[in-house]
Amino acid sequence: IRAPPVAGVFENVYGINYVANGKVIILIAEDIADATHPENLPTLIHEAVEAYQKLHGDTIAAAHTKAEEIEAGAKEPTVPSKKSLILYSGPSATGKSPLMKQIQRREPDYFSRIVLYHSRAMRPGEVEGQDYYFRTPEQIKELERTKERFVTLDVHGDIQGIDLEDVAQTLSRGKIAIAEVSTDWAKKLKEMYPDIVYTIFVAPLSDEMIRERMDERSQTAEEVIYEEMLNRQNER
Repeated sequence: IRAPPVAGVFENVYGINYVANGKVIILIAEDIADATHPENLPTLIHEAVEAYQKLHGDTIAAAHTKAEEIEAGAKEPTVPSKKSLILYSGPSATGKSPLMKQIQRREPDYFSRIVLYHSRAMRPGEVEGQDYYFRTPEQIKELERTKERFVTLDVHGDIQGIDLEDVAQTLSRGKIAIAEVSTDWAKKLKEMYPDIVYTIFVAPLSDEMIRERMDERSQTAEEVIYEEMLNRQNER
């Protein structure tokens, strides 16, 4: 909520916060337009952090100091990233496919999935152009010969391909390209295009993480693993 400016009353004060009826209320002055506060976002962050710190026991002074630190970070200029293709990989059953579905559902205007070409036969339940573009090995090799930016890779005896022109078209629409790939793909494309490729490895629960959850929740290893599998199933 933006508060109306009051000349001479709130000098160097750009926002206030308080709690009413269990809700944090933040008021921002409408006339923020100076060198130190050119926009509302850093001030909103400041007030939200300050309110949070006070609610968790900090003094007003300590909460204000913490909020100033966070606000300063919010006002630091950011360097635009050149990364335009996100590749994520990981072992089977770590939740890669549900992750992609969640990304597409939650951020449809920001990310666009890049679909790979695959030489194996389509499996029951798979959809052409959604899971893969299913082509014969000869057709994929022909695409590699005729397309300038088509890259192929042998994956467990099958030929897969990715058309980097799809990535360029995604960027032209103002989106970030993202693809689920094998670790071999991630390594190859990272080596070929280090300036544009960003890789993410989706890891399963480590032995250390399982032990920590066993101690925290007084559970057996089997119960921890079952709960993790159940949570991932519910997130689909």
